[in-house]
Amino acid sequence: MPKGTSRSSSLKPQRFLEFVEKTVKEIINEDEVFVRRLMSSVFFALYNYWAAKQWDAGRRCKGPKQDRFPYTLFVKDMLNKGLDRSIFFIYLCRTAADHYILNPTVIGIWDKNLCNIFGEEFPVSLSSHDLPAILKAAKEILNNI
Repeated sequence: MPKGTSRSSSLKPQRFLEFVEKTVKEIINEDEVFVRRLMSSVFFALYNYWAAKQWDAGRRCKGPKQDRFPYTLFVKDMLNKGLDRSIFFIYLCRTAADHYILNPTVIGIWDKNLCNIFGEEFPVSLSSHDLPAILKAAKEILNNI
């Protein structure tokens, strides 16, 4: 991994999203574990790239090296760019994939920025059929980071 001044160039998720898109086309059976991991990894690929761009721009946050950017800052930045539906969809899927056992389930929205727009609870059902929509939303977010 490069230790130079640009972290974002090494964390750009474009190739990863292309890999996920290719992989989604090859899914024959719905494997919930596989679907959950892909959903989560797409969110974190975008988040890490966004955080690296913040770092490269000279913004610092928490932690010993000031490189720990809260998810809420990422979500708020995407909301400020008018990406409400895209960030909300990816956020919901990632939250359901990483924190909830049942599928379908009801997600408690704790991010106050999202809660103000969409409410405190939202029903979510994870399916391999959602992966193309997640990729579409991810590409929209990536184009605005």
